Amino acid sequence: MESGDNRDHTQVLRDPEALAVFERNMRGAGMPRRTFLAMASAAAGTAALAACGGSSSPTATTAATVAPTKAAASAAATTAPTTAAASAAAPTTAAAATKPAASAAATTAPAATTSTGSAVAAAPTVAAVAGPDSTKVFVDFLTTEPVDNDFNRDLYCSGVAAHMVGLLRYDQDFNLVPELAESYTNKGPVFTFKLRKGIVWSDGQPITAKDLVYSTRRMIDPRTGNGYNSFWDGVIKGASDLSSAKADAPAADLDKLAAAVGVKAVDDSTFEITGDKFAGLIPNQSAYTATVTAREDIVKKYADAKGVSPWTDPGKTGGPVLASGPFQITAWKHNQSLDLVRNDKYWNATNIKQKYVTFKIIPDLTKSTLPFENGDVDYQVIPSTEVDRFKADAKLKSQVFQYVYPGIRFLLPDTGHPPFDKLEVRQATILSIDKDRLVNQVGRKIHTVAYALTAPGVFGYFDDADNKLKNLQKFDKTAALAALKGTTFEGGRNWPKVTLSYNTSDSDIPTGYPDEIARQLKDSINMDVQVEPLDAKVWNARRFKLDLQLLLYRWYQDYPDPHNNYYQMFSIHNKGAARQSYTDPTYDELTTKAAAETDKQKRLDLYYQAEVRIQTQWAYMPIHWRVDNLAIKPYATRFPKNKQGYTLYDTNIFSRLLDYVYVTPDSPHDPPK
Repeated sequence: MESGDNRDHTQVLRDPEALAVFERNMRGAGMPRRTFLAMASAAAGTAALAACGGSSSPTATTAATVAPTKAAASAAATTAPTTAAASAAAPTTAAAATKPAASAAATTAPAATTSTGSAVAAAPTVAAVAGPDSTKVFVDFLTTEPVDNDFNRDLYCSGVAAHMVGLLRYDQDFNLVPELAESYTNKGPVFTFKLRKGIVWSDGQPITAKDLVYSTRRMIDPRTGNGYNSFWDGVIKGASDLSSAKADAPAADLDKLAAAVGVKAVDDSTFEITGDKFAGLIPNQSAYTATVTAREDIVKKYADAKGVSPWTDPGKTGGPVLASGPFQITAWKHNQSLDLVRNDKYWNATNIKQKYVTFKIIPDLTKSTLPFENGDVDYQVIPSTEVDRFKADAKLKSQVFQYVYPGIRFLLPDTGHPPFDKLEVRQATILSIDKDRLVNQVGRKIHTVAYALTAPGVFGYFDDADNKLKNLQKFDKTAALAALKGTTFEGGRNWPKVTLSYNTSDSDIPTGYPDEIARQLKDSINMDVQVEPLDAKVWNARRFKLDLQLLLYRWYQDYPDPHNNYYQMFSIHNKGAARQSYTDPTYDELTTKAAAETDKQKRLDLYYQAEVRIQTQWAYMPIHWRVDNLAIKPYATRFPKNKQGYTLYDTNIFSRLLDYVYVTPDSPHDPPK
């Protein structure tokens, strides 16, 4: 509200229809229903409570789904501000780094496109971390052999990213904090980032704005082969034109498109981004791993005739990998392990006390806890089949820590593959799945049943107290068969070959999920389904070719804004960038309007409409919101906790565990010789 607006705004709280919309928007921003009813009661009396289905006693209301009190408690940290600005502070840990100042949320409403240039993201004062360096090695893990470790080349390289950083990053509460940039300002769609003074690469060469220009263009350029080169589409001016171009187009044409991308080195310490229609998302997206920095001379030095550069493999370069981030890769034993050592030229190196890190490559880690119990790794995500045993074990239960992951698992019948090109078949397929049984019985209640794209605790989450979203795709075998009437498949006959594919590297798929989905489809509509497990490399290659028919898909949020879920998952249709075949102009119009909308409540309402639209087009079925149970060795200390009290590890939004962790002398793991 404007401060000079003297209207009686409590009137809206007495209008049942307006109040229902207001409630949905506020709860989508993270406010629990109990808090909303108390606020409504204070503002407009008990009539407001009756209007939204409440009583005069808020204690009668129902709480949110996943750890409601904790998820709701973080609303201040996850609600989108009315500008794209967020004040920043260095991260905090139980025993490390710095304590964050109160800051605005990390999530963005794109009002920055109309801003007039106020300074934001001031550089924090970094407090020294007391104590000596750890003399032990922290043993982390990967579940697949990396293609490489060049996240600027390809976000889906499956490698280690601790040697690469970008302009900003997220702390454990998803607040934006400075990284290479100490501050940024914006004037309309033009964002200006000021780099920290004295920042250098691990070889001592200054990190400059020219490095950021090169890295941004390289990431988008189709010749690079980045599976996420559409990341900046609609956000940076000219990005869509370059990302959608064909990789085999004339080099001169691609060079011209690259030069037109709206990035500029004003001087060595000033990097300028000119935004497109979604310019307000520039700060949020600048904190994601897809935007990390590479250096042109090093990339080209090791490139082969086809332009493929192994610059992130120390075995190919003859020494530690060049780093802008807190660690350098010093050794890579393929299909076994990667060794890292702290980059002492990193700007915040003195506040990182874990000097040595090893990543062990263990594909079976998604199914077994033997690596952890045998002491081969210092922590791991506990497979669903083992969680109850760990929690009941007298010794192990004290080593279990929970994290509500900002991600979703869903079933995707790809509309580009028969028989799922027919809406009736998609409807019958989805109505055939009892996801309550799938999540709570087969999955042992490890995860939480999902009913929309955005998970609890993140801006864009819908509380759904009226159960409208929950009931859109409610399991109903009779209705599933009825949906097939009048089609070739009426009565569950004439099905073609159907294959359900999934990524075996994903740790959140409980044992039995794929087989149970196949069983339910056979039981409900007589559909025979072949289950197809794929390793990460094959999965990524085939999904970007749109070569999969029925997918047990996952989407982990890259940054805490619903644009990432709704637009980047379902509204990008460029060949090689699209993740599925569904195209719907009505849905796309909603997500495009939402991304450009500057009013937070209107944005949420548009995303709600988009959720309803895509579910009633039967283009996907939410299955579960991911909940991880971590097993952590007692000597692996200082894992960060967020405001909700959950213990974090490296995930999509937060990816800086190694800045925090500290291994005590009790560890049996000594640094490599």
